[in-house]
Amino acid sequence: MKVVLVIPLIISLSIGSLSAQSIPQIETVNLNDQTIHLPTNKLTLVGLAFSQKAQEDLVTWLEPIYKQFLDPDGTGAWVYDCNTYLLLAFTGAKKAALEKAKKEIKKATDRDFFNYVLLYEGSIDPFNDLDIDDKSTFYILVIDQNGNVLVQQKGGYSEKKLDLLSLPLEE
Repeated sequence: MKVVLVIPLIISLSIGSLSAQSIPQIETVNLNDQTIHLPTNKLTLVGLAFSQKAQEDLVTWLEPIYKQFLDPDGTGAWVYDCNTYLLLAFTGAKKAALEKAKKEIKKATDRDFFNYVLLYEGSIDPFNDLDIDDKSTFYILVIDQNGNVLVQQKGGYSEKKLDLLSLPLEE
């Protein structure tokens, strides 16, 4: 009986701490040079990288995210009605490297995925409300239409992390 009471308490505490996290309206550009504003008009899965060091973790997520949310031949793309983006943030001194990085990213990215890769250039301030303690780590989160974080994971891929991210997207 105590376990049943403790689990909802833990869940409500973790959801409560996430509800304080949010991303305000920010302007990004995808690899097709189209302006995309976040948050969007529906739930959005956002992978977030602030540094090249996050790339090792980011790479572990690419195939599982594709299979779960984007693959037109899989069932996930039909089940989940959400936007899916990879947001690469260039803040502070890293802003100067944006154009060079953009060219390299375009070379390394299949053209079919240009719409899903977003580049942000600006202040770190829009991300200050997020629970990001290490800029060298990859973060992946689900945000609602108001930018509120519903679920956040960090580091490399695991099936459990993906399952937790998928939960609010199934509703």
